[in-house]
Formats: sequence, C-alpha cells, structure tokens
Amino acid sequence: MLPLGGTNTWITDASGRFVVLYGLNQLYKFPRYEPSADGFGDDDTAFLAASGFNAVRLGVFWTAVELQPLTYDDTYLASIAQTVQTLAAHGIVSLLDMRQDMYNEIFRGEGAPACAVPETRLPNHQFGFPNNYFLNQRWKMHMPRSGETRRRRTGSE
Repeated sequence: MLPLGGTNTWITDASGRFVVLYGLNQLYKFPRYEPSADGFGDDDTAFLAASGFNAVRLGVFWTAVELQPLTYDDTYLASIAQTVQTLAAHGIVSLLDMRQDMYNEIFRGEGAPACAVPETRLPNHQFGFPNNYFLNQRWKMHMPRSGETRRRRTGSE
C-alpha cells in the first residue's frame, strides 16, 4: 500500500489506485505520552492488521517532544518512530497527529509544554472540558480570539 499519494479527490497507492483507510486512534494522554507506556506493541499491531485495519492516527504531544525551549527528547521521538515502524511492518499506515487538548496540563489537558504557558496571576478555576474554553479566565487570557490572531499575522481584519 505504501507509498501513499493523492489526486485532488483521493488518497492513492503507488499504482494510482484509490485507497480507503480503515483506522483508529492510538493516543496515550499521560506522561511519557508514548504508546508503549500503555503496552501497545507488536501483538496489538498484528491484531489490528488481522482485523482489517490499515491506518492508525498516532498521537504525538509537543510537551513530550520539547521539554524546554529548543531541547528535544530524542528518546520520545525514537519511541514514536519505533511505533510507526511496528505498524508499517504489519501494513498499517501511521497518520501522525500533533495532539493538543486544552493546551496544557494547567488547564487539565495536554499538548503544549509548561514553558509555553505564560505566567499570570489570573485565577485558574477548573470547569472541565469543554467549559474551560468558555469560563476559565486564565484560559481566556492565554488564548487570543481567532480574529486577533489573524490581525497579528496579517495586519488586516
């Protein structure tokens, strides 16, 4: 099935035939954030392939990749690469998903490292998902509105 390519409409294989991906998510949302920490390995991959799956959306977490600014965790990246290789050995495509849920652990989520969360004295009352998006004052200060982001990037409305 590999390598995959595409047309304007379809994902295609090396022969130009369209490909339908049947898959599931593989995320481990707790520190170390790597699938093997949850016991995911070759036996699971073999089971998925035998069950007809040919794709896995594999979660990758910024907080595990970059512990400090410009300091990357090669061990974590190697574990993700190993999972990709294990899946590929069973004919399963990995779709890497740079995960972010509620931005950071301080908001009861995961994604960005602590060094990417600005300091503030605003209260950090927890309302849970998805209410933190709307009610948490610290979250609202931290995350600009989409229009503000667009104006900063482009200088236009």
